[in-house]
Amino acid sequence: MIIESVWWGRTQYMDALVQMNQMQADVIAGKCPSTIIYTEHNPVITCGRNTPPNQIFSKSIPTVEVNRGGLATWHGPGQLIAYPVINLRKVTQNNIDLHGFLRNIELGIIAFLSEQFSIRAKQRPQFTGVWIDTDAPVQRKIASIGISVRRFVTAHGLALNINPSMEAFENIIPCGLTGIQMTSVAQEIGTTTAATTSLDLEKLYPTLHQSLLRTIIHNDN
Repeated sequence: MIIESVWWGRTQYMDALVQMNQMQADVIAGKCPSTIIYTEHNPVITCGRNTPPNQIFSKSIPTVEVNRGGLATWHGPGQLIAYPVINLRKVTQNNIDLHGFLRNIELGIIAFLSEQFSIRAKQRPQFTGVWIDTDAPVQRKIASIGISVRRFVTAHGLALNINPSMEAFENIIPCGLTGIQMTSVAQEIGTTTAATTSLDLEKLYPTLHQSLLRTIIHNDN
């Protein structure tokens, strides 16, 4: 199976949402191959279906309710976004397993972080996303995942913190749990290494794409 990639550069979230929904409709109709969209958003807070209605966010950042799993998360500059618009029937040979698909995405991110930055990240059985120091008192989350499915075709996806402003996460409670911090590639590799390492999202996304292909396709066939 071929899963294509496309780089949209910096986008406004609502513009990207409209285009992603159109691509999902095209994949459903067989007009477009399964594709992973890569982008970087201007600052926005998106609220998944499980976001508490009384949660308060910064009024200076636009807030959008979206039809995906999960809670609220921040998107913005320095964060690599990947939206898999994929026909699950073709990837999983008609054995539709959304949970397994999410776990394979996590494995792809973990492989990318290890191979590209020597960062040791892990899964947590109870939660989606990618984590650092899962045995530490304060666990650090480096990537968030929220997927929706319509007629067996996925949309929305993952947000991997490469070098964003970490202050933007101050009003976000990861997974709705206390005792968790958001982290980034830049924080994990340290200031000195980050200064000599390319954190350009446009240069990084092809490597992430290859890591995701290995885990999404290989692990499901």
